Amino acid sequence: MKKKSLSIEGLTIDEVDQLHVLADEQGFDSLNSFMLHNAKQILVNSVVDQYQNTFKTYFRDIEKVENAILVKQKKYEKEFTSILEKLQQYEDLISKWLEYEGIDEKEIGV
Repeated sequence: MKKKSLSIEGLTIDEVDQLHVLADEQGFDSLNSFMLHNAKQILVNSVVDQYQNTFKTYFRDIEKVENAILVKQKKYEKEFTSILEKLQQYEDLISKWLEYEGIDEKEIGV
C-alpha cells in the first residue's frame, strides 16, 4: 500500500511543544508516531461511530415494531376478553332458557 505524508499547519510553537510532551508521556518515540497513532484512532472511532449510528437506527426501528405489536396484542386481548364475556352471557341465557323449558342440561350434553 502506498503511503502518503501529511503536514499540519497553523499550530503555535507552544502547541507543538505540548504535543511533544504528550507524545513523551504516552511513550511514543517521536511526535510523528504519536500523531500517526492518534490519526488512526480517529479513523477507527469514526468507523465505530458509523456502525453504532447504523445499529441505533435498526434498534429504533425494532422498538417501533415491538411497540406496534404490543398495541395490537393489547387490542386483541381486550377483544378476546369481550368475546369470552359475551359467550358466558349466552351460556347463562341458554341455561336459564333450558331451565325454563324444563330441560336438563345433562340430558342434551350441555
